[in-house]
Amino acid sequence: MGPLNKKTILLVEDESLLAMSEKMQLEKYGYGVTTVSSGEKAVEAIQGAAAFDLILMDINLGKGIDGTQAAQTILTGHDIPIVFLSSHSEPEVIEKTWKVASYGYVLKNSPITVLDASIRLAFSLHQAHRESWLKKENLGLALESSRAGIWDWDIANNSFTWSPEFFALFGMENDAQAGIEAWTKTVYPDDREEASRKIQEAIDKGSNLRNEYRIMLPGGAIRWIEATGRAYYENGKPIRMTGLCLDVSERKGIEEELLKSERNLAEAQRIAGIGSWEWDMVSNTTRWSKEMYRIYGLAPETYDGKPETILKVVHPDDVGKFTDSLDGNLKDGSFPTLEYRVIHSDGTVHHILANGLVEFGADGRPTRSLGTALDVTAMKAA
Repeated sequence: MGPLNKKTILLVEDESLLAMSEKMQLEKYGYGVTTVSSGEKAVEAIQGAAAFDLILMDINLGKGIDGTQAAQTILTGHDIPIVFLSSHSEPEVIEKTWKVASYGYVLKNSPITVLDASIRLAFSLHQAHRESWLKKENLGLALESSRAGIWDWDIANNSFTWSPEFFALFGMENDAQAGIEAWTKTVYPDDREEASRKIQEAIDKGSNLRNEYRIMLPGGAIRWIEATGRAYYENGKPIRMTGLCLDVSERKGIEEELLKSERNLAEAQRIAGIGSWEWDMVSNTTRWSKEMYRIYGLAPETYDGKPETILKVVHPDDVGKFTDSLDGNLKDGSFPTLEYRVIHSDGTVHHILANGLVEFGADGRPTRSLGTALDVTAMKAA
């Protein structure tokens, strides 16, 4: 009949006989009930040491503050469900409770079963509200820590909703007007056309949006944004588009540094005439630097990445030496410097000096080999 876990209720009622009757009925339903006779005492009780799970609040409490005023005062510092219990059914009285975050309105002459059901419903709504709030808070923390913001575009009404994190990400105040115009102003001028085109393309094709572009913050700093999203349709027409914007400036900086390092390495190898290679023995594929193609006289578009293809350009008299050295390397991991010849497509013979190392897995099998190759033809001719 009553709640399995005893809940405590603060009953605020200025009529003592009515308060006693309601208290007895609620206690029969398994609730713990404490009564007070005024709004001021209700505020005092909530601020005291006792903990309550719910408040049943009368509206007209005689002299002093009424029930709605007491509720507003309580809710400024406490998260507790309040159900109004009143003998009045006039619209103007009920309307007073609308300004308060209440969880129900019950007439005093209602059966105890109705009151009990209203209390249970209030607990369920309050729990749902707390869970929703916690999810929202956790989402906010996740977005803040990942420097991401959520956006929503009501296409049908051309209205926008941005999360607080979105405003912060784009360097805007929270009271800024969300919309295409505000967004466009922040996008780096050279990226505006492409960023807008990507959005329209995702809408037209029904594909997921994925784009990267730069924005300019008020102080002039540049920030890289990765935008993802998808559109929703009704009768074939786009009605809404939602998505996420993420600050990827750090990643873009790392990528730029890597590209710079690769360019510097490629230039250094070109000047020195040295090429580098990596052989993934698990997939049996190789990865070459640009200089390796020049050394072997092969074009990137004609080399299939298979190690055995190299034998086709190795001088016939050196194939045995080449394969014997390779077999030995894979057995014991040694990789002594090897000199051999290759024949370019134009018929010229080039002398190659190669060395490297072999890596082995936990099972003792070779998994990867990497090293360098140097064209020493000019040295041999000197």
